[in-house]
This record gives sequence, structure tokens and C-alpha cells, in this order.
Amino acid sequence: MKKVIIILLVLAAVAFQGVWWWVSASQKPPDLWKKAAVDRGEIIVSVTASGGVEPLQEVQVGSQVSGRVAEVRVELDQRVQQGEVLAVLDRELLEADCKDKESQLQQARIALDLLRVERESLEVREQRLKLNQVRERISVQRTQASLELAVKNLQRYTEMLQAQAVAQTELDIRKLEKENAERDLQIKELDLQQIDLDLKQAAADRKTLDARERQALLSVAQAEQALTKAQTNLGYASIVAPIEGVVLERSVQPVQTIAAQFQSPNLFKIVTDLRQVLL
Repeated sequence: MKKVIIILLVLAAVAFQGVWWWVSASQKPPDLWKKAAVDRGEIIVSVTASGGVEPLQEVQVGSQVSGRVAEVRVELDQRVQQGEVLAVLDRELLEADCKDKESQLQQARIALDLLRVERESLEVREQRLKLNQVRERISVQRTQASLELAVKNLQRYTEMLQAQAVAQTELDIRKLEKENAERDLQIKELDLQQIDLDLKQAAADRKTLDARERQALLSVAQAEQALTKAQTNLGYASIVAPIEGVVLERSVQPVQTIAAQFQSPNLFKIVTDLRQVLL
């Protein structure tokens, strides 16, 4: 009985294997290729990775001048354009500083103009002194000629007195004329020396004036630089976005006071388009 059961089981197993092989052989193999029309499309490439996500570019925006924040014009996650105003500082003190620097520049220019007027006056004085110098030289020459004539007259009258051709009074007059001519020549020479000294003083005044004018020009240049700096600081009262992007952080509120003497405070953080990031 047991042998019959075993034989039946073996026959059943062989029959099942034969049926399975016949069914498998009768099925067609699946197609490995598919046919489709040629077309254009997008190829999506995805990358799976782990790590921190960072924007392509990140900029900290601060203030280069100190002051009270008068207005904040952007909010978090707001998209901004390059050059767009993010916040505005109180301009009152900065504008007052500009006016003060403008006044200092005007004063420096007026001082320079006064020196130029003084130079013109000095030039006129020098021209007059030179004319007086020429006049005094001519006067000295005339006085010398008068003295030479007085000496000749005195010699002639001395000879004539020896020949008893003239009286002693005439000789005394000729002596007085000679002495007066000598005195006149001394006075004219002193006047000429005084003019020479005045011309030397004018030359020294010119050198002093040159130095004062150079100092005035330097003062004007310094005042112009101070005004330019004040105007630049006034422009810094408007804090603008250096790049196009999104406001990721905002660390400032209206009426807040900013101190930028030692270190520029960071007021905003702007990042570029977050659709493109770095891992």
C-alpha cells in the first residue's frame, strides 16, 4: 500500500512539472523595446545628497554712517532689486554738516580772493616804487650836474678874486651854492636808497603773500574735500541693496540708533535667487 502511494506521488510530481514546462514554453517572451515617435523633451537629472544648503551669493548690508533710522522699506523674504533703497537714516544732522562745510568752503574762497586783491595792490605799489626809483635816479643825476657846475663856478670865482675881478661876496655866494648842491645830492641819494629799501620790502611782502596764498589754496582744497565727504555721508543715509535677491535677515527697526564709528553694523542679509543653491 505504501509503495502504491509513493508511486502515485512521484507520478503526480512528474505530471505537474511537465504541465509547468508546457505552459512556460507556450508564453511569448516580453518585448525589450518599445516604439515611439521622435520628439523633444526635458531630461530631469536629480541628485540625492546630504549636507547644508547655501545660496550662491550672500551679502551683509550695513551702514557707513551713524544716525537714527528714519524708515525701513523692506520686510523679511521680500525680493529686492540692485540699488533699491532698504532703509533711510535721519538726514537732519548730515544736511547740517553739509551746510557747515559749504560755509567753511566759502570762507576759504573769500580769504583766497582777499589775498589776490592784496597781490594786485602789492603789484601797483611795486610799479609806483619803480617809477619813483627812475625819477629819483634822474633827480640824482641832475643834482650831480648842478654840483659839478657849482664846483666849476667856485673855482672860476676863486681865480677871478685872486685877479681882483670880483668881490669877496661873489665868491662866498659860489661857496654856498656848492655846499647846497652837495646837500641836495645827499638828500636825493637818501631818497633813492629809501626807494630801494621799499622795493626790497615789497619783494619780501610778495614772498610772504605767496606763502599765504599757497596756504589759502590748501585751505580751499581741504574745505572742498570736507564738503565732498559730507555730501558722500549724506548719500550714505540711503542704504541700498548691492545685489538683486531676497531679504533673508533684517536686524534694524525704525527709530533705532546706529553707531558706525568703530565697526559697520550689519542691518540686512541679502541672498541671491534661492532656486539655485549650493550643497
